[in-house]
Amino acid sequence: MFSLPGYQLTGVFLETLFYGVNATSFAFCLRSLLTNDGKLRRREGINWIMLIIGSTLFSIASLDVFLNFTWCLQAFIFDNRPGGATAVFTDLGNWITLTTSATVLLQTVIGDGVLIYRCWIVYSRSWRIIIVSILLWIGATISMAFVIHIQATLHASGTVTARKLEPPNRSFWILSIVQNLLTTSLIVGRIWFVDRQNSKYLSAGYQRTSELKKVMRRIIESGLLYTLAVIITFITYACRSNALYVASKVEKQIVGIAFNLIIIRASKSRPNEYTMTSATVEFEVQMNHTSSTTTGTGTTNTRTPAVQLAISKDYYSFSSKEDGDSRKGEPQHATSISDTRV
Repeated sequence: MFSLPGYQLTGVFLETLFYGVNATSFAFCLRSLLTNDGKLRRREGINWIMLIIGSTLFSIASLDVFLNFTWCLQAFIFDNRPGGATAVFTDLGNWITLTTSATVLLQTVIGDGVLIYRCWIVYSRSWRIIIVSILLWIGATISMAFVIHIQATLHASGTVTARKLEPPNRSFWILSIVQNLLTTSLIVGRIWFVDRQNSKYLSAGYQRTSELKKVMRRIIESGLLYTLAVIITFITYACRSNALYVASKVEKQIVGIAFNLIIIRASKSRPNEYTMTSATVEFEVQMNHTSSTTTGTGTTNTRTPAVQLAISKDYYSFSSKEDGDSRKGEPQHATSISDTRV
């Protein structure tokens, strides 16, 4: 097994590799949010919420890479205290130790918040659906505050798995994992339900690859990437392993990568991205009424003008402006009937 400095160096190396992926995906994410068909979007056409969140996630990830590089320089070159690099990495009161611990918690909280926001959008801004997720998110945020406060006032040597930090840390990761699984399940369940309802009104012989299934696959893949990183980080913490220094560094980058991938892959499917519009079922019925009139000279057949009823019904149609487009909509059941006389 590695010593603590060995885990730190391994973590910095892997974080740098994932940071390259994060930086590349963030560049493509910016292009998706700021341009449309190669042209810059107007200010009102930019999804500022997604832009700000994406920039924040990338800024935190960049800060963490810089801090860990500085930390290694301090431990292996500039600091001459007894105990060497191990003494530097176990100084919980060190501002770099405190800041790097805070970044992984903050990055996770922001990632969880984005997931809840997407769930809120998919359910047509229904607060009732996400109330449990919000409570779990608030609990994780409070736990994060306790972790940072305890570590800042601890003034002791040890690792971030120290027993005094264990209760709030354990609470934070458990709440985050439960919230991730719950919210992702709600999003996927909603999309699956809508797609299932829409399929009832398509011809049995009509084969297609549902746009909703594509959206569902994107969310599952990106969501599992992030959730898996969180679970691995929690496992290393629960085992009180120094591998936590590796897992937590990678997890900070994966939060941003998962966010960027959803935006990038969504932009590839315009104009139907996050637009869930079902088939329109139309029926046309023509009614021609013929009456007979008997007079003294014979029978006369009278044909009245035909009445054409065009009935259409749209099922489960909703959309969102997740990628920056200014589309609006919400679940609806709309029926229209027109009466045309010929």
